[in-house]
Amino acid sequence: MVPHDGTSRSPRPSRRRLLATSGAGIAAVLAGCGGLRAQTLSRPETEAEETETHLVYRDDGDRLATVSLLERFRDEPRTPYGIRLHVWHREGTRFEEVRYELRPIGVGRPPEFSLTRPGGSSWEPIRFSAGEDPETTVLAVSDLGFRSRGSVTFDLLVEPRDEDPFDLRLDVDATLESERTLGPTYALEGSLVHTLPGTDDLD
Repeated sequence: MVPHDGTSRSPRPSRRRLLATSGAGIAAVLAGCGGLRAQTLSRPETEAEETETHLVYRDDGDRLATVSLLERFRDEPRTPYGIRLHVWHREGTRFEEVRYELRPIGVGRPPEFSLTRPGGSSWEPIRFSAGEDPETTVLAVSDLGFRSRGSVTFDLLVEPRDEDPFDLRLDVDATLESERTLGPTYALEGSLVHTLPGTDDLD
């Protein structure tokens, strides 16, 4: 019989426990990386022209994405007239979701907005409804699917109710993701104002 030396030995950790501990450590590291990869861009540049206004988002000085409001009625000035909401983004990124709020400023009777049915194959559900107040219209898509890799466009019709021109404020919230492994995720925020005609400007 081997004599007992009076010392106790700690049991060896099992391989299963080692793997579980290592996995938890890796998950914690990845979670930390995810937090570091998320960036909020809330101060875009505004580029205004006569018939269009753009929000330009940059990452390290390079253009990352552009959100645009474009007039679509100059050739046929009549009511209802068309406007387009357009998003361009850099190659190697995906637009996962986008939300617009259209808010007329300083109007006696707010205009009516109608969404033209987007072309192409079927879309995921599109929200088009009144916002928290009756003068605000919300257009939102929470899953752009395969369209996330290309430009995203929505066409709307505007039916003004006042004679005078009015300012339309467009608020934007969108999520843009890099296609690279562990690449950054961008939360895009911003707003633009574009002047649209009233009924007298279209007679």
